[in-house]
Amino acid sequence: MLGRRSLLILPGLLFLGMSAWLLLAMFSGERPRAVLGYTALPDFSLPALQDPERLLSAMDLRGAPLLLNVWGSWCLPCRQEHPFLLRLAARGEVALAGLNYLDAPADAQEFLDELGDPYRLVISDREGDFGRALGVQGAPETFLLDAQGAVRYRHVGLLDERVWNDTFRPLLAQLAE
Repeated sequence: MLGRRSLLILPGLLFLGMSAWLLLAMFSGERPRAVLGYTALPDFSLPALQDPERLLSAMDLRGAPLLLNVWGSWCLPCRQEHPFLLRLAARGEVALAGLNYLDAPADAQEFLDELGDPYRLVISDREGDFGRALGVQGAPETFLLDAQGAVRYRHVGLLDERVWNDTFRPLLAQLAE
């Protein structure tokens, strides 16, 4: 027979066991992640924001290194990041492509019309399937792609001058070697 003390400990042990099981279930599933130099872009066929009749694919992101910037008109940090992206595009150090993530195309176009468009092309990922295949957790995120379309680096959060100089510029130089 169980004593009073055992009856008090049993619910706590049961709770800890269930918590551990739930954590393992949440984090044990394979989730595609873009890892430095590890993965090519997943296949996709999505409309261009500026021309919805034009379908874009991974082939459109090959040929030269580029930054794939994940953004949304709903994203306040993306608005904060945007002036730096405009300056970076104007300097011509690297081409920029946009991945408009979980956004209405009209809202995304209004964002670009208001703030300027630094992108060579913008992929409209309204449902977020391509972003999820990349492992996107939110916006902004920026991926450095090599000329073959392989993801060489992933940055979560704002891209600014410091991050560009400390991380992206040296990686881009390595790709040029």
